Amino acid sequence: MIGSRSQQITTEVEQLLASLPEQNVVAKHTNSRVDAAFEKYYRECFDIFDEDKSGNIDSRELGNVLRALGFNPTEQNVKEYLTKIDTDKSNTIEYEEFRNFIINLEQKKPEPDQLRSDLLAAFKLFDLDGNGFLSSDELKNIVKTMGESLTEDDCKNLVQEADSDNDGHVDYAEFVERMLKL
Repeated sequence: MIGSRSQQITTEVEQLLASLPEQNVVAKHTNSRVDAAFEKYYRECFDIFDEDKSGNIDSRELGNVLRALGFNPTEQNVKEYLTKIDTDKSNTIEYEEFRNFIINLEQKKPEPDQLRSDLLAAFKLFDLDGNGFLSSDELKNIVKTMGESLTEDDCKNLVQEADSDNDGHVDYAEFVERMLKL
């Protein structure tokens, strides 16, 4: 049941993305005017993740919709966002609160070159032996620092997914390039 709902949501989001004009989905919004296609996209994304059709989303639904829009918040980030954007203190987010928050996030997103250098610098901090690669232990430290926890198996699986040459380590420069292409 959960798998089929997940597949349905994935399909709906893919259809929304396909319906957008030929431009980057994450548009930079100048002033408060939002392109009509993106307004529709935000609204439809919100509605897809408003699973109970209550007209608002809770923190779990907020995390899911942010991830679908290309953000990667931790659970702690989602809790912080909820308190910041829930202006009426209802413990849920109505569409207008969500829309204003997304526009604000979009405006703060760094340009790809800045993001690349920031990510490389961040990975370098965790590259304890300075070899340009991350082991599963180093990756586990990164995740812990972000306030998340992974089991040893989760770390190994993450390294396997990101390890393009199957040597047991992640070349973080290559990994950053792959991340930026997503």
